Amino acid sequence: MTIGAGVVVIVLVVIVVMAVNAARSSSPAHPAAADVGSVTCGRADDAGVWQATVRVTNHSSKISTYVMTIEWDDALGTRLASSPESFDAVAPGRSATDDVTTEAPAAGGTPATCKAANVTRVAS
Repeated sequence: MTIGAGVVVIVLVVIVVMAVNAARSSSPAHPAAADVGSVTCGRADDAGVWQATVRVTNHSSKISTYVMTIEWDDALGTRLASSPESFDAVAPGRSATDDVTTEAPAAGGTPATCKAANVTRVAS
C-alpha cells in the first residue's frame, strides 16, 4: 500500500465514523417523548379548572430543557383544551414534576385523558 492509498483509507474511515455519529445524534436512542414518565388528570377546583400532573426524567447525558403541550381529550378523542408546559434545566438522571392547569372550555365536556404532545428536549 502506498502512502497515498493509506491516506485515502484513513479519510474513508473518518468519513464513515462521522456519518455513524451524525446518524446517532439525529435519531437518538431515547427520544424526548420517552422522558415523559407520567401525566395524570384531575380537577384543580370546582370552578372548572382542569389539572394535569406531569413528570419528566432526563435520560440524556446533558442538563436539558423540555417543552411540550399538555392536551385534554374527551372519551371520543376530541381535543377539549391544551396548555404549554416547560421544564427548565433538568439534570441528567433527575426527575421533575409540575402541575399544569387550564380553564375548562365554555362548550363544556369532560376530559377522559390528558397527555403530553410535541415534546422536545434541548441541552441547556
